[in-house]
Amino acid sequence: MAIRLSLVAACLYVLSASVCAQVTPHARALPAALTGSYGGVLSTWDPTAQGNRVEQLWFRGDQIKTALVINESGLRAHGTTTSGAVTFNYGLVLDNVSSAWSAMDPDPKKNLTATAATVFNNTLNLPARGAGVDSNDVHMWIKHTRPFVFTGPNLILQHAFTPGAVSGLLRMNAGNSKSGSLMLTSGNACGGTLSAAYTNGTYTMAVKGAQANSACLFMLGVDKVLFAGSVPLPVDLSGLGMTTCELGLEPIFSLPAVTDGTGAATIAAPFTLKTADTDVWSVQAMHQTTSNTAGWATTNVMTSIMGTVGLMRSLRVDSRGTNGPSTFNSVSIITLVR
Repeated sequence: MAIRLSLVAACLYVLSASVCAQVTPHARALPAALTGSYGGVLSTWDPTAQGNRVEQLWFRGDQIKTALVINESGLRAHGTTTSGAVTFNYGLVLDNVSSAWSAMDPDPKKNLTATAATVFNNTLNLPARGAGVDSNDVHMWIKHTRPFVFTGPNLILQHAFTPGAVSGLLRMNAGNSKSGSLMLTSGNACGGTLSAAYTNGTYTMAVKGAQANSACLFMLGVDKVLFAGSVPLPVDLSGLGMTTCELGLEPIFSLPAVTDGTGAATIAAPFTLKTADTDVWSVQAMHQTTSNTAGWATTNVMTSIMGTVGLMRSLRVDSRGTNGPSTFNSVSIITLVR
């Protein structure tokens, strides 16, 4: 039986008394499912070979908080690859759209509405840099010339790159669920390690390295940015006696389990991928421990993107021609916003 996790509610209560501290909060990613997690794909703009480039991205509305006000944005740096110095003109357009995933046109102009907002259009000078150090790392935070309010129901974000005097390779983070599922890890564990997998119609959540023969709770939710709509995630739980532990998501419900003699616990359930849409959820486990005074520890967070269409879509136009719209869930440039 699913049960509410009272310890999480207790943490929210004591937050007002500053018992739970704040660690560095996640920067909100578009899509939200990739908040706190690298997308696993490299996106490169080569000004010399590609010339002018327009990158248009469609996002399902549940991946952006309703009434979210966007004042700044940044291109997420790739996690393992360096970038060269580059000077270019950068344009950014945001648009509330009612069009569906399936309606994206190969002509970017046809996908924008009359109320599309150009929130930035100016020259950027980006120095050469190493790989991203974490999922919050951007090439540069760009302050917009006007705020944008997301009202939905869906969002189109359009990047425009025009080469300038310095033409290094700009390498960014991207992601897709072309294979049908995408499993992403985020956050720091003070206890065991959580994994998730989808194989032959079965979705599996598994904890290893927990205390043997002890209680374990798998907490499921969708939001990794805010707890209860206002508290930035992740939250440091050290104030509750859970030293170096973090709450990395807002739990909607939890599933109880008991670890075996090796400290492992698994929950597996049949799951059929949708043919016309995508499910997204995040999981974090909490298990008993003797390593702190509270008697509980947390794992990393696993986010599962289950499905191939309906969540995000990419369209690219450059000197080589048109690529897309993609036939599967794809975000060719992961953008962080605040």
